[in-house]
Amino acid sequence: WKEGVIMGIEMNLSGLKKRIQGIVASAEGVAIDMVNELSETGAAQARALAPVDSGELREGIHEGVSLTDKSKEDGEIMGGYISNSDHAVYLEYGTGQGGQSGAVANGQEKDPETGIAYREDWKGMPAQPYMYPSAKEVEKVLPDILKKYGQELVGGKPGGGSGD
Repeated sequence: WKEGVIMGIEMNLSGLKKRIQGIVASAEGVAIDMVNELSETGAAQARALAPVDSGELREGIHEGVSLTDKSKEDGEIMGGYISNSDHAVYLEYGTGQGGQSGAVANGQEKDPETGIAYREDWKGMPAQPYMYPSAKEVEKVLPDILKKYGQELVGGKPGGGSGD
């Protein structure tokens, strides 16, 4: 370097290593919080979109988060929401000829799996989806939630996850 302007960069590696250790230590807690928020968001959307007669369907929508039994390095965090109502699937997909799919809708007289015959004059019930549309709404907010928790993890903002 014979001529010109020289710029130097100096980095304290011990500080960087401590910061990386902090990120690793809080990653699981932040990830659990993120998956929990996504699950809660989806469940809230499903409840808002669920058709209501008695309220049983809406009340039967629950969310949850769990960890697999694998070691911390290989573990998985699973979250989601479910409707445990006995008629949830019929509302989501419809029934008979009015449903989104099914043997009768495809021109068959009997369901090949159950052998149940359907009356030709029974049109069924059209689908009233609420779970799938709620998942599409979660997809819309996913980038913002990822950004929020990524900043929390890397930026060290207050509330740094369940593992703190």
